[in-house]
Amino acid sequence: MIPLRTILVASLTASLLPAAPVGPLESLVQDSPFLPPGYRSSPAAPTPQPERAPPAASRFALTGVTTHDGVLRISLRPQGQRRGRWLRTGESWEGENLRFLRFDEDAMVAVVETVNGTEVIPLKKPRVIPIPPASSPNPPGTFPVPPNAGGDRPDPGQPAERPNVPVRRRVIQPAQG
Repeated sequence: MIPLRTILVASLTASLLPAAPVGPLESLVQDSPFLPPGYRSSPAAPTPQPERAPPAASRFALTGVTTHDGVLRISLRPQGQRRGRWLRTGESWEGENLRFLRFDEDAMVAVVETVNGTEVIPLKKPRVIPIPPASSPNPPGTFPVPPNAGGDRPDPGQPAERPNVPVRRRVIQPAQG
């Protein structure tokens, strides 16, 4: 049989401990920049991304969109080339006979006017390449072996041998005078 005193101590201890962290500590955990997004939340079904229309054969690729000081700019580059140009709404690219008309944020497409007529150019999908996490080559508690270490290691219980180097001492005496 369990003594009454043990039951009382256990129930008192359980009543004093909070069930879960509350207050500033909980908000620190929720707002922590060091935890991955969605930490402590139940995994929700991923939201389906709207399907983009297949890109029409265009001579240009839309590689970026930005707004600076309220001015929308897009980055266009000719297909197969590495360099492009940033254009504002209504700006022309004389060398390519192109004029940027507008950008549709919902469909993520740019509408441009060329010699052949109006073209709709979809935003190029980003390519995300994850960086693998860093791993330690040595398990915890072990030390790396220096690359120049030979196979013969001194016994850790033996004192290390010191080379026979003469010790030079200089005695400086005060000048008499």
